[in-house]
Amino acid sequence: MRKDKLNDLIPILIGVIILIVLRPLFLLGIGIIIGALLTQMLKTKELGINNEYIPNNNMEETGKLQKSDVTYNKEIIDLVELLREQFANLFNSEDYGESSRRASEQLFRIVDKFEKFKKILDSKLQKTERAYDRFLNATEGVYYNILENLEKIKNIYQAVEDIDMSYIERRINDIKMAQTVTKETQMELSSLRQRKSMAKKQLQGIEQVLSINEQAITDIDNMRIELGNLNTTSNRAQFNIDKSIADLQKMANRVSEYSIN
Repeated sequence: MRKDKLNDLIPILIGVIILIVLRPLFLLGIGIIIGALLTQMLKTKELGINNEYIPNNNMEETGKLQKSDVTYNKEIIDLVELLREQFANLFNSEDYGESSRRASEQLFRIVDKFEKFKKILDSKLQKTERAYDRFLNATEGVYYNILENLEKIKNIYQAVEDIDMSYIERRINDIKMAQTVTKETQMELSSLRQRKSMAKKQLQGIEQVLSINEQAITDIDNMRIELGNLNTTSNRAQFNIDKSIADLQKMANRVSEYSIN
């Protein structure tokens, strides 16, 4: 009995250490995921099972997103899990690792910020008030548009992840260094340069989307501060609420208008 309790505590302690050491941007998912995997590994080891064949049951059901107090619907939860997996698969990529980590960080941050924003909204306004629905709808527009941008990034990764930029660079250099260049190698060189150009253009598009998202996240932080300071009982309460909602709607439009060409 004591051994079982100790085994259950070990992954929790390791998860806590991970949460402290890793950058705060990964707090929402990585610690929970690793803790869950370690728990499963310990249990299967006791049973004498080769844990290489233990399936990953949706990573602790996407961690925080499956808690009962989370307001995202199942469709959004599934999208977040899909994005998380796609980005995580590219973390070790020489060409796409850095941008995929940034995209993953934004994903977890936006989930956390939406929940925190809604908690402040719940404390400021009654759910039966018309202003509550207006605020929530405007806020959801911003968050969902950011998620749609991240989905665009996911689609780009799926299209270009098999383009090995390192190989292309090496092959281009080999052809340039060759003493004899045939018609065929000239055609190959042209093809390699074309693939390199396509991939670079897509990566530049990803960087632009990530930058747009960062600005939107900054705006959200500012709006959350304004909402926290909002006096809903003053004579100017309705004016302040209308102004805040208008700002949120502008923000949502600014994010949604961006597209990757």
